[in-house]
Amino acid sequence: MTAFARGCGGQIVRVRSLNTGTAVFYGVTAYLKPLIAQAQSDGRDWYYIDNAYFGRKRFWRVTRKSFQHSGIGRADRARLLALGLGIRPWRRGGRHILVCPQSGAFMRLVAGTRVEAWIAGVQAQLRRTTDREIRVRGKRDQLPLAADLAHCHALVTHMSNAAVEAVCAGVPVFTTGDCAASIMGLGDLGRIETPAYPDGRKEWAAVLAANQWTRAEMCSGTCWRALKSPH
Repeated sequence: MTAFARGCGGQIVRVRSLNTGTAVFYGVTAYLKPLIAQAQSDGRDWYYIDNAYFGRKRFWRVTRKSFQHSGIGRADRARLLALGLGIRPWRRGGRHILVCPQSGAFMRLVAGTRVEAWIAGVQAQLRRTTDREIRVRGKRDQLPLAADLAHCHALVTHMSNAAVEAVCAGVPVFTTGDCAASIMGLGDLGRIETPAYPDGRKEWAAVLAANQWTRAEMCSGTCWRALKSPH
């Protein structure tokens, strides 16, 4: 936040109600929930900062009036290439379905529901359509996501970045919310046995790569100028 404020000429403040002008939020907390809701209801410009789509701890994503980028827009192939990201062929088949819930705080803020209720609802919908094993991956599971994606038929989430990783690994995704991976998957859990395998994943990944920045790029104003330029 310090780097971003320096790059856009802003101030870091703690308030109970938003002042006039553009608002920028970092992460999800109970404190921010009413402020984000106010920004949305006001129809004002607001930006959200959180972990990157790729190269976490080196990059952070920033989005305008949303929590994640749509994956549609200006691509930066050179930036994607520099990340050394591999995109594997789509995997058809698999033994289990991986359900990836987000934190309780995030689900209350973004989806307006308890994470336990979301998990139960997803499991009930899946059970009506499939006999495959359903695995629920906890937010703090220590097992690498790649291990859970091995032999995975499809991944289901609301809008976790796990869906981005799954698409790159060739695992089909289903998302119950609008997120960076939504255009690369489906939202109808009734189609869990017939997932989508869309083309254009490299272009999609290059768009996401163009919408995340280092602290130095935030501090210099590079990030802010990119966000303000039409593309």
